[in-house]
Amino acid sequence: MAQAFSTFLQAVTGNTILAGSTADSLKKLWKLRKPSVLPTRLGMAFGSERKYVSCQVDPSKFKTIELLHVTDVQMFHRGCRLERVLEYRDWVLAKPNRFMLWGGDMIDASTIFSPGSPWENILEPQGQVMGFVEHWMPAAHRVLGYVGGNHERRGLKTFGDLGLLLATF
Repeated sequence: MAQAFSTFLQAVTGNTILAGSTADSLKKLWKLRKPSVLPTRLGMAFGSERKYVSCQVDPSKFKTIELLHVTDVQMFHRGCRLERVLEYRDWVLAKPNRFMLWGGDMIDASTIFSPGSPWENILEPQGQVMGFVEHWMPAAHRVLGYVGGNHERRGLKTFGDLGLLLATF
């Protein structure tokens, strides 16, 4: 059964890392993470969240900075165009001076308590987090900040705050 699900997951999402155990998947994901390009400082703690992030830009390394605001991806909803999402990621990675600010609703995370239907999602909410992280980990070092949205908070009643889990990676 587990092998059948892994095969299904790979076919639907293109994921290769998440085909094994959770522990193996996490180890593989962490190996993909690159060091941050810009030194950042976090400020104003509010629970487990930070209310602002500041970055130091070295003018000898970057003549200009390009920022892309990525929001409302709703990854793994059946209406999300994954190939287009990955084009944005690859566009950012194509030049060293490109960075991202992430807004909310990066995953869809429908549950039985959501206005939307969980049947419109390709994966369950925690699977969406892991799949999202796998696809975006190559660009994680280019994310300067992230503000979760209502879709990530849909999991509060069942899975916990999925936005905090996304931000961990």
